[in-house]
Amino acid sequence: MHLRKYDFVTMSSGDKAESGGGIHPYHEILYISSGNVLLHWMGKEYMVDAPALFLLAPNTPHFLLKKSAASNFMYLELDMQNSAEFPALAQMLVWNHLQTSENRYNPELSQVYSSVLSLLEFLSPHYPYKKAGEQIAMLEIRKILLLIECFFSRPVSDPLQLSEQVETQVRIQALIRYMESHYADPITVNTLAAYAHLDVSYFIRLFRSIAGKTPLQYLLDLRLSAATCFLSTTNMSIQDIASATGFQSVHYFSRHFKKSCGYTPTQWRHKERK
Repeated sequence: MHLRKYDFVTMSSGDKAESGGGIHPYHEILYISSGNVLLHWMGKEYMVDAPALFLLAPNTPHFLLKKSAASNFMYLELDMQNSAEFPALAQMLVWNHLQTSENRYNPELSQVYSSVLSLLEFLSPHYPYKKAGEQIAMLEIRKILLLIECFFSRPVSDPLQLSEQVETQVRIQALIRYMESHYADPITVNTLAAYAHLDVSYFIRLFRSIAGKTPLQYLLDLRLSAATCFLSTTNMSIQDIASATGFQSVHYFSRHFKKSCGYTPTQWRHKERK
């Protein structure tokens, strides 16, 4: 495990730093040290008051929005180098959910927050021995990950940690990734629900709770986004773009594109290329 990057960020109403986030191929630890923030991650929203510690998987977009007058956070990007020390995705989902509930104040989670405070000290720009501080910080990071591992290995009856619930969330996330890669294929809600081994109506409600929209709405947005890219970067015909992005007909594509963008595909392309 290697500490690739870390930083301390202040978001206040007096400057432009009112949000943060991005996407990168590294595991990340995000610690909210003060204020109130809204985190968007994996199709979910987490509204939290400090302190809160989030675990983020690689290649998953995340966006942090300041909701109080000021807030501070620290992030660590970790190159795990095939190490299994970082929790699995199913555990991250449960852990991050706990940051929004009163359960995060229980003694076991408080141990993690205490270790983070030590970590902050060793990585602080005011720590007099920078090289030694970073080496000691790596020990604290391993301690934090080990405490989280112990938290998940203990026997519990907390319904938040029921494996069935977590596995279902992971299945929905896998389907979202599948839709993002196969948006041009003939995808139906019935097929997606069957893949998830869920009743169709329950699948739609669960998908909406995670992605913020129904499966068909999510799929339509993916296709329209892809079509917009083709319109702006290629000379493909409108018919070919409709076919390449999974629309049943050019008329169906044009109708939804105009409803979304306010212009027909031809009008939008002409406007963008002026």
